[in-house]
Amino acid sequence: MSAKPIFISHANADKELVDAFVDYMLDIGANAAKEDVFYSSGHSGYGANSGTDLMAEIRGQIAETTLVIALVTPMYQARPVCIAELGAAWGRAGNNLFPVLLPGMSREELKGVLTPMTVRYMNDEDFLTELHSRACAAMGKKQDVASFTRAKSRWLEELKRISPTLRRPTVVTEAQLKDLQSKLEDAQNRLAEKSKEVAVLSHQIGLLKSATTEEDRKEALRPTEPIERFEALREEALEALRALNNRVVREVIRAKIGGFSAEYPNIFNDPSGADLVAEAIDAGHLKRDDEEPLELDESFPKVATALEAVEALQEFIADANDAFDEWFDEEFEGLPKKLSSKLVWDKMFPPSQF
Repeated sequence: MSAKPIFISHANADKELVDAFVDYMLDIGANAAKEDVFYSSGHSGYGANSGTDLMAEIRGQIAETTLVIALVTPMYQARPVCIAELGAAWGRAGNNLFPVLLPGMSREELKGVLTPMTVRYMNDEDFLTELHSRACAAMGKKQDVASFTRAKSRWLEELKRISPTLRRPTVVTEAQLKDLQSKLEDAQNRLAEKSKEVAVLSHQIGLLKSATTEEDRKEALRPTEPIERFEALREEALEALRALNNRVVREVIRAKIGGFSAEYPNIFNDPSGADLVAEAIDAGHLKRDDEEPLELDESFPKVATALEAVEALQEFIADANDAFDEWFDEEFEGLPKKLSSKLVWDKMFPPSQF
């Protein structure tokens, strides 16, 4: 790498401005050649060669250059790379660092090492004359006052034309930033939820494809999240119990899963109980021999479906994780996790639902 005597520190977004500055103030005004000026956005000969490590090239040029001209614009102030270049130039170039400010910018906008420095504007003719002298000295070239005067006039015309078109960095308030961060967090949370839904649906599709029975199909469609799964199983059990349409049969199912006998006539406690027992026996839902306890006729599909649904719900409640247990205790006010308990049964399947 061969260091060039003049290094232009600038923001790539300001390329049109930088090109005009180099063309008029250096090439024409100071008779500079490509081997005299380095700027990273420049066309062939001014910037780094193709395939070169750009940051290494910039560090090397700054370390060895004679004069650093920093074209400070709003975009320049917003670019960390430019600020780093400026810091390096300030530490190495010393008095040979020439920052120059875009007209219209306030000196109060200056940051970092620029804050205490005297910084002149790009349209300050006295400063441009001084810069021309320093540039010629850095390159070891004689000053041509006539060429410089013509070039300076063209530069000031171009500066006036280009300045309004330069991009400005987007500046947000702290409130706007917090709002955007909140929206980002919400979006990330929604994305995570949707990703989870996609994973669940993919799993369900796989189960459905391999399902060979109706129970396999139901299992594939049930939620996997514990509370949602509990509600789905409870709804299935409730629908199956409704289909039986008989309070006595429901009581016999409760006795069955609790492992106790459904004694007749103690299974009912009002005059309508006897009629319900008779109806259930006639319907084939129950069977009874003489004074023996009432039994479910599980050969009847509706009875088998209801019993299986209640047993599946009981099995899930018994085997659920600790987080679900905490939720269940709060939701059902500390009741035991046994459907055979009359209190739990009525809470799980309120009589008003039948």
